[in-house]
Amino acid sequence: MAGIEKFPQSEFTLEYYPNLHRFARDRAERLAALNAAPTLPTSLPRSIISKMSWDGAKLDPCSYTWQISDAELDEINQTCAEYSRSNKALGELDKRAFRLPATLERNLAARRLDLHAGSGILLLRGLRPDLRSQRENFILFAGLASHLSEQRGRQSGKKYLVHITDLAAGSDLNKYPAPYCNHELPFHTDAGDVIAMLVFSGAANGGSGTFAAVSTIYNKLAESSPDLLAALLQPDWPFERPPDKSLGTKFYKRPVLFLTAGSGEDTPRPNGNNHVQPEMIFSRGALIRSSQGQQAPDIPKLTRIQCEALDAVHFAAAETAHRIQYREGDLLLFNNRRILHGRDAFTDAAGADQVQGYSLSRRHMVRLWLKDEQMAGRPPNSALQALWGKIFAGEEGVEEERGWPSVPDPS
Repeated sequence: MAGIEKFPQSEFTLEYYPNLHRFARDRAERLAALNAAPTLPTSLPRSIISKMSWDGAKLDPCSYTWQISDAELDEINQTCAEYSRSNKALGELDKRAFRLPATLERNLAARRLDLHAGSGILLLRGLRPDLRSQRENFILFAGLASHLSEQRGRQSGKKYLVHITDLAAGSDLNKYPAPYCNHELPFHTDAGDVIAMLVFSGAANGGSGTFAAVSTIYNKLAESSPDLLAALLQPDWPFERPPDKSLGTKFYKRPVLFLTAGSGEDTPRPNGNNHVQPEMIFSRGALIRSSQGQQAPDIPKLTRIQCEALDAVHFAAAETAHRIQYREGDLLLFNNRRILHGRDAFTDAAGADQVQGYSLSRRHMVRLWLKDEQMAGRPPNSALQALWGKIFAGEEGVEEERGWPSVPDPS
């Protein structure tokens, strides 16, 4: 009881960039007030072992990288050119419209399975965007993604494709949303079952993608911070913008962490629980109030233990993270519900030519949100199911220039 009085739930405000010193200090102070060390609830598995329970330092890039051969590239380019000549809209692209030779389609189908029952990462390398027009690159991107998922989703501003590049160029970082800045991004998820990114050009320095397996984070917290693991599973985290607007509220509550049925593809282990797999759906910026945070002032603040749990997730992810240095022509896909991602800060080459507000030689990629219910199952929460329903409602009624912008559009 003394611990509760000493640490009122409403007094803590978290910063956008996690502070390890503050986290360690605050956690030690709170634990010192407890009568006993926290223990893992008996209802939770002690550990979860699967093909996606990897440590980033030990994850071999060869295990998820597909170096596209010259013959495969020729086949892909031919399909892109055929679709381009058809004058069909980008919104009509699916795997039936983007037909590839049978061997290539079988290989893509096998790699699609890896996104859900393997490492959760797939990197197609060597797609050579310089060989195509921008629209043909969009065709390639959406066409290949259609063989690795079921449906594209609507992102901010009714856009199906979002550019990720630095528009701030050293100015006020709060002027633009995170995709249009060059600062570090803490670990988070987007929306959707799978995220896809096609790289037009990499950064001069930095800018690696950072990735961490949710099951590995779960295992670390189960051992070191079981009380925080339990807090992440509680349905009391305040999220903005309820998917069901008819409720008339500005926020809704749900867990950050979910335990869902496993894929069945993993080898049983004696000390782990292979019947459940952990998933996370959250963004740090959407849960806190800070200069980079997005939360409105009338949304409830996080409690002390929630702040602690959010930091613990980040530091467990950072400790086990895997980095991918993006190259021109990379097409990266990863499991958004079972892998957190972030970004290292980066700088671009000086003196680059500017075209319509962005630089041709700056770090520049485009992103798709993808749904794959056959492989991933439905989202593990009714509010998230409603959100997926809105995001993946189809591409009817959205003009191509709006849904597939040719230049970065922060709106």
